[in-house]
Amino acid sequence: MALPAPEVRPEAKPYWDALAEGKFLIQACNDCGNRYHYPRPFCPSCMSKNVEWLPVSGNGTIYSFSLVRSKGAVASAPVFVTLDEGITLLSALVDCDYEKLTIGQKVRLKLVPTEGGPPIPFFTPA
Repeated sequence: MALPAPEVRPEAKPYWDALAEGKFLIQACNDCGNRYHYPRPFCPSCMSKNVEWLPVSGNGTIYSFSLVRSKGAVASAPVFVTLDEGITLLSALVDCDYEKLTIGQKVRLKLVPTEGGPPIPFFTPA
């Protein structure tokens, strides 16, 4: 079952276009140096609009996660991943043995196709 396509807003279009090309981007503020994710047209630290897109590896470690169960089985696993480049973001874990996940475990980006849109970034054990 394919996921529905995300809504692509103008300020995040470079992000979704890059994902469609298999690249993962974050944003960085040229005024205060803050690096962040999710895409927005201004820096959440200093509110500057002097921001740029930076490619990142998509490799990281599990900072925190939760197992969401349905009728005893794991239905999903929301995760906070700290990328090797230092920022922490919210996503989900896929294609893994949920019962064997650990804090600090290495993960890598997994792009999951959608119905007629760009892929969604999730993570899987490295």
